[in-house]
Amino acid sequence: MTGCNKRFNIRITPKTRTVLILTGSIFVAAIIALYLTSPLIAKRAIRQKIKEVANERNVAIQIGDLSVKPTSNFGSFNIQLQDLVVRDKQAQETFLQSPELSMNVQALKAFKRATILRSLESDQIDIHLVRQGERTNYAFLKSQSEGAKADYQKMLTGILEKVGDIAPQRLDIDRMTVVTDIDSVHVRYVLRGLNLRGGKGTGKMSIQQQGESAEQWTIACAIDSKRQTYDGVLERTGADTLTGALPFLTHLNKFDVQLHRVHGKFTVGERNKKSTHCTLTGNIDNLQCQHHYLADEPIRIDSLGGDLNLIVRAKSIALDSTSSIRLNRATLHPRIEYTHNKSKHIRFNINEKD
Repeated sequence: MTGCNKRFNIRITPKTRTVLILTGSIFVAAIIALYLTSPLIAKRAIRQKIKEVANERNVAIQIGDLSVKPTSNFGSFNIQLQDLVVRDKQAQETFLQSPELSMNVQALKAFKRATILRSLESDQIDIHLVRQGERTNYAFLKSQSEGAKADYQKMLTGILEKVGDIAPQRLDIDRMTVVTDIDSVHVRYVLRGLNLRGGKGTGKMSIQQQGESAEQWTIACAIDSKRQTYDGVLERTGADTLTGALPFLTHLNKFDVQLHRVHGKFTVGERNKKSTHCTLTGNIDNLQCQHHYLADEPIRIDSLGGDLNLIVRAKSIALDSTSSIRLNRATLHPRIEYTHNKSKHIRFNINEKD
């Protein structure tokens, strides 16, 4: 049996060679041009988006300098904002300011459900919340879908999607100061060493009310946007007293709350067109609370925990009867349904089990 070898000779003429070289050169030049001009395109798109948000929310957003640089990953940009100032146009007080914010953004992922903000870094962020009667400096943050037209399921879905988009894989904030002036009551919250790696974050917080010494807290969290599970812990540290006050609850809702440790976990379960099922589990240690509707003296609870099964629909939010609340040694099974169509309705009943 004899073999047969065939040779195929492809002859490239000088003209063909010239066309191939020219085509390759144009392709390489186009890639280089796209790489070089992409920061300009991205910067223009960012400024346009900031302008749209400012007009839509009636808020003034000032940026001293905006720097955009591409990274080695195609479609990824390092963005640096200097002298950032955010202020509600109807208020005199500045809402947010930072001398410098650095972030990495994956721009191409904006067209699909994926993390857009990959990292965020800053040495200092200052936030100021003011409320005096009906006047606030944060009205622009309110949801634009309120009242009877509100769709609770769509609102929840939108919040979860935004969290998935902006929850960074890496977070480094050296110091964040949040000052609240609620009806002339001044409170300062200072958060230090906030960091997030691989969905797990830690930090420290001090809370100082006017005329009192600061209380120290530690913060820990775990975020899994793909599985839609969000876990957080706040614990009082650095003092002989077992409990610490949470003044934002006191001044916003006239509800005096003190505790030692609170842990909560929120998980999104089954979802369909008509409803979204969620689970909220948590536990509070050494809880003290006081409200004039409840009692004249503080109510003390050693341990308060629960497993709450929520069903969120377009016009209602229900706490299913399979939910449980543990109050010291007692276990309660509440069922609550809030409906908001043309008017608001609340249904409530509770069963107790030993």
